[in-house]
Amino acid sequence: MFTSRIPFTTALSLLCVSAIVSTAAESPELSKLQGLWNAKAVSSSGQEVHHALEIKGDKMTFKLMNANHELRLVAKGSVKTERLGPFNVLQLSDLQAGRSEDQTEAVNDDRSSIYTLEDENLILVSNLDKQRDGQKPNLTIYTRALAAKEPATLTDKVVGKWKMKVKLNDNERDYDLSLAVTDGKLGGAVTSARSGEHKLKAASFADGKLSIELVREIGGVEATILYSGELKDDKLSGAFSVKGFEDQYKGTWTAEK
Repeated sequence: MFTSRIPFTTALSLLCVSAIVSTAAESPELSKLQGLWNAKAVSSSGQEVHHALEIKGDKMTFKLMNANHELRLVAKGSVKTERLGPFNVLQLSDLQAGRSEDQTEAVNDDRSSIYTLEDENLILVSNLDKQRDGQKPNLTIYTRALAAKEPATLTDKVVGKWKMKVKLNDNERDYDLSLAVTDGKLGGAVTSARSGEHKLKAASFADGKLSIELVREIGGVEATILYSGELKDDKLSGAFSVKGFEDQYKGTWTAEK
């Protein structure tokens, strides 16, 4: 485990590689640099370290971790960019640094770094703006982190096609149940091999509970069928009834993908 102490001056040398852009509206570079960037490097003591640099708007958070990805330094600041001849210059100000995100202190040292962007690599050269004791110019290559996939919602678990069995007294019939989200609302249809497709009038899914309202014409009479069910072990099961005739028409149903 990497245990060497890192002086604040050295930490700030690492931090200055973080200086990036002002706002999306002000700098076209910001849209290219927003997000999370990671790098692997070697400390002055020869130990492997990891950098994580995250840009949000005109704010930056930098984290230094050891080879075991244990946090050793957190730094925060404001960033902006400017063009200086052929170079893109990153300016970092309003520095805060410490051992954790909720324990930082002000650092009176604005910094500037040179950067370039090549494909998914952010190349930063720091410590060229002025001399600092014990700090030499250094180059760090960051790679853009892949965007995290959005976690599945509970509703996502019921979306799709289901094979449905409906039982009324001693009679059991097969149906296809399709559920989908359109414009943020859950909907779908029940399809019968005998009578065709029937659109759902309403559907909702919350806290593992599914509710469906289906209006059908049966024997020339319009009937509203209410299904209630629960998702458990990737299976749906519950009860159904005909609205207004609950005492006469009620049964159970199950569904599997």
